[in-house]
Amino acid sequence: MVLSLFIVDCSPQIKNGKKTAILAVMKGSRKSKEKLFLVYRPNTGFQLRPESLDEIRQKYRKVLPDTAQPYWQDQYYASVDTCSHAYW
Repeated sequence: MVLSLFIVDCSPQIKNGKKTAILAVMKGSRKSKEKLFLVYRPNTGFQLRPESLDEIRQKYRKVLPDTAQPYWQDQYYASVDTCSHAYW
């Protein structure tokens, strides 16, 4: 199983100065032609539609856990009492 953390790092995806963190887990084997990832978000959890690595790379950049952690925690704790639309 391959786990990767990504954050938004391109200006169209950054809203109100807040970056988004996701956890991407590779679905299936590494040998498959198109690698699909299951995406988890701190504010909404599991995303039903898997995404390709190309789709993820268009919106996010891969980072180390220590880099993603503050963004993940901000979104997670804000989701307790703030709608994700209002957070942005």
